Amino acid sequence: MTFKPVFLLASLVAVSACDSNTRVPPTMPSPSNSSGQAPSVTPTGQLGRIRLTSTSAPDGAVIQAADCPYLEGLNLVCGNWSGTFDVDFDTPIEEAVLTVQFYGDDGDCGMAYSPSEPFAGGRQRIVVSGIEFSQIQEDGSVLSRCMMPRTTTRMVAKFWRRRSQREPLLTETFGQKYSFEKR
Repeated sequence: MTFKPVFLLASLVAVSACDSNTRVPPTMPSPSNSSGQAPSVTPTGQLGRIRLTSTSAPDGAVIQAADCPYLEGLNLVCGNWSGTFDVDFDTPIEEAVLTVQFYGDDGDCGMAYSPSEPFAGGRQRIVVSGIEFSQIQEDGSVLSRCMMPRTTTRMVAKFWRRRSQREPLLTETFGQKYSFEKR
């Protein structure tokens, strides 16, 4: 799948509607592979590490999802969640993004990401907030990532060079369990 500027602009507006922080969406594909399943282990040979230091909701919590108004007539579904991560990576990056995807037994359910910011190299704390449960397609339609209620059993954090659509620089899987319910 290729991403066009219309998709990126629509995603930026959609994210802004769900979260008060202005963020630039990453320009990488949302599924981790063609099956939509999260990787079960951290890839070997990585040059750094991602550590989960805290979340706004404890493991096992129920997170409420609600409609997020988008332009006129379209609604996106978003959830109020944040996570703080320490990223260890020796190389400076001009525009870095940390994404977090939430997976259940039947695939991806939601995605959160950090603002695009410079990464100085070494260890840096990155905050990811606001889960998107739906996304704008290239044709302008809204696609739901999952039906609710839904329970997820793991989070996959990926550290990206913002303009790269290839592989993430780092990937870590965490056993966080959340239930998502629509208000």
